[in-house]
Amino acid sequence: MKKTNFEVTLKKIEGKTSFFEKFYQETAIEQFSDLKIKKKPGTWVQINFKGYPRFPKYLLPELKELSLVEEIIKQRVSSREFTGKPIDKKQLSRLLLFSSGILNEKGAWNDSRRGYPSAGARYPLEVYVVIPRTEDLPAGIYHYNVKLHSLEQILRGKYLNRVAKIAGQKWAKKASVVFIISAVHRRTSAKYTARAMRYIFIEAGHLAQNLYLLSTAYGLGCCAIGGFNDREINSLLDIKEEGEAVIYMIAIGVL
Repeated sequence: MKKTNFEVTLKKIEGKTSFFEKFYQETAIEQFSDLKIKKKPGTWVQINFKGYPRFPKYLLPELKELSLVEEIIKQRVSSREFTGKPIDKKQLSRLLLFSSGILNEKGAWNDSRRGYPSAGARYPLEVYVVIPRTEDLPAGIYHYNVKLHSLEQILRGKYLNRVAKIAGQKWAKKASVVFIISAVHRRTSAKYTARAMRYIFIEAGHLAQNLYLLSTAYGLGCCAIGGFNDREINSLLDIKEEGEAVIYMIAIGVL
């Protein structure tokens, strides 16, 4: 019997190298260039818009009174000018819980939901935090145990400068905390096969937006980091790309 497209794709996913792994490896950053660009090309800075001049237009009403949520969205920006001051454990708890934690504790774990949408409720994302300085927690790198809403210290010591170097971002050395988002891709690919990669990156964006809006509401600065040395950050966390890989970072700090 001829195999269906689904079965063929699933075989590829469950083979030695999945589509996610191939994409991850081909787009990995191994080192940053020291080349300084004096003038950025216009294609780097020009913002383009699309319109349909030939079709009718209907202007929408101007909004003068904004709700709290609307005001927070309006104020959202990427901030890199951190002071280096720490945040306390309570603030960190809020950032973790409302960005990526379980928000309905009743019922079975398989029915639990979080503060961002996940395709098929597969929740492939894992969260790690780099804490440089705080009165409540020793410096180190922690894994967020979402089930217990707790932090598991996997590395003890000051790692912020190293993580900032891995990301090629000097300004991140003054962050109060750096969120490292990884993906256990087979959680999603088991159901969605090759399409899973799209869903995983979309989901990471949802989680990051939560952190942006929460940071804005708490008066903190926030800036996402999409470029970093993939192999170095995975090695630091002692994770293997075939099972789990870092896909995003978000630095948060006191302004």
